Amino acid sequence: MSRRNGIVWSPSRVKTLNECPRRYVHHHVVGRGGWPEGPRQDDPEVALAWRLGSRRPHSDLMMRAVSEGIRDRLWAGHQDEAWSEGAAEAMLRSRIDESIRTQDGCVDALELDSLVEDGWERLRAIERAPLISLLDKGERIDEWMPLDRLDPLRHDGARLYAAPDLLARSGNTWHLVRISAQIGRRQPTEPQRLELGMLLAWALKQPGLPREHVRFVIHRLGWRGHRWLSWRQRCSETWLRESRTLVEHDLHALSQARWKAGPFTELELLPTTDQRRICRGCGYREICSGAAHLLANRA
Repeated sequence: MSRRNGIVWSPSRVKTLNECPRRYVHHHVVGRGGWPEGPRQDDPEVALAWRLGSRRPHSDLMMRAVSEGIRDRLWAGHQDEAWSEGAAEAMLRSRIDESIRTQDGCVDALELDSLVEDGWERLRAIERAPLISLLDKGERIDEWMPLDRLDPLRHDGARLYAAPDLLARSGNTWHLVRISAQIGRRQPTEPQRLELGMLLAWALKQPGLPREHVRFVIHRLGWRGHRWLSWRQRCSETWLRESRTLVEHDLHALSQARWKAGPFTELELLPTTDQRRICRGCGYREICSGAAHLLANRA
């Protein structure tokens, strides 16, 4: 059995590990399988660990609902189905409302209205976003298909979530598109660029797609400052090699976090974040000694 059996790689998990290793282990190791209807949901400690570790700021829940709405829009366009703005906005509201209620038990009506307004601005504008605006017009895009980002890529016993949100072909060039409901800047950071490079690793494993690196272009489409911004780069063997090196480093770090917790998952052995902003947004702060110390020492 591979030493990485059960390890899952995704940019979001690596981000959590880098921000707070204790939160990562609490959620993805202690709470593994504890989600509603999960295989370990009946274990109260596991279910609690999953619930507290999965807690997110309401703005994150809104952006998750936006991503689901964009997926709905792309699938409707691909299948030539009608897409109603009214129905899409109502679904966005329902998704945000349900996710907050599931997490917190109640929803503030004024906050919900504000979140829906912010989310609908993103979702409505996707029609005019770079590349997306060309899909339904048949201009310069010969074929396209929305994809499930949760389609895993197997690597040395680990599962890598590296699928794009959209695959499109223009002539002999294939476009791999990752869509983000919020970005910090148009140009991705170097770690983000290397993470995006794994979209090519996914593509090279797919039947029917070319095997030449240079026939692929990777796009990041992200929301910033009330508009969708696009970044793109043609693929290369060097980029893929560097991306795989980064993932190898990440997989080692994820494995080390599990190992350092010990067979009985001693969370106190793991470091915590030193940033109050991250700590305040974590449900685990309710029972974390590191959080109690950090939040008590106000500057």
